[in-house]
Amino acid sequence: MNSRFFYFTFAVLSATLPPAAGAQTAVLEGTVQEESSSAPIDAATLTLTFAPPIEQNGVLEQVPADRLRPLVVSTTGRGGFVFPGVAAGTYVLTARRVGYAPLETMVNLTPGTHRTRLLLQPISFELAPVQITASSLLQQHLDEVGFLHRRKEGWGKFMDATEIQRWHPFDVVSFFRPIIRGCTMIFIDGMPRALSEITVDDIAGYEYYSRRVRTPAEYANPRADCGSLVVWTWVDH
Repeated sequence: MNSRFFYFTFAVLSATLPPAAGAQTAVLEGTVQEESSSAPIDAATLTLTFAPPIEQNGVLEQVPADRLRPLVVSTTGRGGFVFPGVAAGTYVLTARRVGYAPLETMVNLTPGTHRTRLLLQPISFELAPVQITASSLLQQHLDEVGFLHRRKEGWGKFMDATEIQRWHPFDVVSFFRPIIRGCTMIFIDGMPRALSEITVDDIAGYEYYSRRVRTPAEYANPRADCGSLVVWTWVDH
């Protein structure tokens, strides 16, 4: 895949208000704005997905199925959104809007009201002609996308599908949970996308860079010292 993509980043500013007496649920409210102009973004889709706690033995804690069902809302004309009556816990918050890079981050909701401001960066990209080959072998695919070359350089953390399966990951979010902290840029097959769009079985390999200075230019944020997670999926050739 020979594609050129531009970058995205996000900033999250949050404040927690004291919970009302006897409150057992949380409220997450906030605004979605354009990063450069701070203009409100309407019709953005916000998804809140519960992240099950991890027990001491490394196994995800069992939770009722209804808690794993994502909560989805949209922003208003002024970019506002609200998730009312959310059970306290840790969640993955995703914001998406056509024309903007998706945002994905972890939020810890305690009983009470939480306010957040999300900044989305406009994106554009140019697609070069796709060259189709006949092979679907893991190593050849990862070589085609530059994964093996960058792995030899040793600037980031790398795992291919064979190594990932040894960890027996429960799902994509829980597997990458230790990495997604603060400012983390996420690319899937070279494009800014959300991890919720893929499954563990889709992953051919991933590369993670903790600092901008260690990140290849095509996946680095030129404005902030963010980490970058680049995930490669299996592609039907």
